[in-house]
Formats: sequence, structure tokens, C-alpha cells
Amino acid sequence: MDTLQTLPYGNAKRMRRFDPFRSLRARGVLGINRRNADLIFRYNPRRHFPVVDDKIRTKRLAAEHDLRTPRLLGSIEAHGELRRLPELLDPLDEFVVKPAHGAMGNGVLVVTGRNGDSCVKSSGSRLEMRDLRYHVSGI
Repeated sequence: MDTLQTLPYGNAKRMRRFDPFRSLRARGVLGINRRNADLIFRYNPRRHFPVVDDKIRTKRLAAEHDLRTPRLLGSIEAHGELRRLPELLDPLDEFVVKPAHGAMGNGVLVVTGRNGDSCVKSSGSRLEMRDLRYHVSGI
């Protein structure tokens, strides 16, 4: 459903569609599609995409060039390693789970706290370890 914005004095002829992103664009903030089309695809050879699409590989490459990246707390590279997940996460109260390959935030899970054996997601909902294991197995 489109949102309509009434301009001053409520003149019906002066109503226009409300675009919540207009002020961001006016400030030079790019949306993901514009960023990809105008910057990523234009200035980066396609042959390099497999390198930067792999977050682990990109992290290693950044480290070789002394570029700072967020600390990697652990990785699960094979389905059989899922049994290590509780041990890997046990000392952590907050963490982010990200797929090694992915785009547009798909598969990203933000945990902001722990409540016993369950994790508290950024939405406030709880996630049991079996559900977290299932999520990781899917990404």
C-alpha cells in the first residue's frame, strides 16, 4: 500500500506520494541496488567476484594487507562440525551468525543476549540451540 503525504494546508491537488527514502538519496545515501549497479559492477572485474563473495577468503586477504575487520569468533565449514556449535558459542553472550557466501543480509542472525541455553535474537525472541543449529545448517 502506498503512503500519501499531505502537503501544507491539506490542498488535495497538492498531495503526492510519500517516499521515505527521498531524504536519504538527497544526502547521497545509496540503496543496495544502486550501489551494485553504479559502483560494484562498474569498477570491479567479474573475475574477482568469487574472492569477495567468500567472507572467510576476504577476511584473510584483508589481514594480508593490514586492513581491520571484525574478529572472527569461529566458523563451521562442514555439516559434521555443527556438533561443535554449543561449545563454540558457550563463552559468548552476543554474536552474529553470517553465511560465508551470501548477499543482502540473507542468513544473518544477530544474537544480543543469552538466557540459559537459549539465545535472544535482536527482535527479542528466543532461539533454542537446536533451532540455531538448524539455522546454521541452512546457511
